[in-house]
Amino acid sequence: MIINWTDFDHKLREIALLDLSVAEHARVRDLALVNAQTTFDASTASTIAIRTRLAGELETFYRMHRKEVEEVQGKKSVELTFGRAGLRSKAASVAFLKGYKLIQVIAAIKQHTTKWSNLIRTKESLNKPELKKLDADTLAKYGLKMKPAGDEFFFETFPEKAVGEAA
Repeated sequence: MIINWTDFDHKLREIALLDLSVAEHARVRDLALVNAQTTFDASTASTIAIRTRLAGELETFYRMHRKEVEEVQGKKSVELTFGRAGLRSKAASVAFLKGYKLIQVIAAIKQHTTKWSNLIRTKESLNKPELKKLDADTLAKYGLKMKPAGDEFFFETFPEKAVGEAA
């Protein structure tokens, strides 16, 4: 229980030390994750390379025998004992040309056409400073309300001081 400002200050120190402990655990966790990812990448690199090569061989063979599959099976895929392979229809997609980034593409679209609004999506959000100027009834019509201003408790700790200080 806190009975004076000294007790209050000791609680701040206690929280600062707890925050430091959590931060250290997070650092150790992050390091372990990096090490685990590095180990995983190293241990699976050759396996993934073999899988990629085999998938390429499967695709090459399938494409060479595609007509046979479509004529005999009457469909675009073949099912065998250990799996299925074939071609799936895929919709066309838009991709960036080499060297282009999103911001460049948006600028180019705006520069070359005046009817770009259907080509570029814009994110809509509320203009809170303007909404704050409205009265309560108007805000309610829009499904909004004004939360009153007031004091909100906060605290911050000084971990660098907490570490060196005796309890």
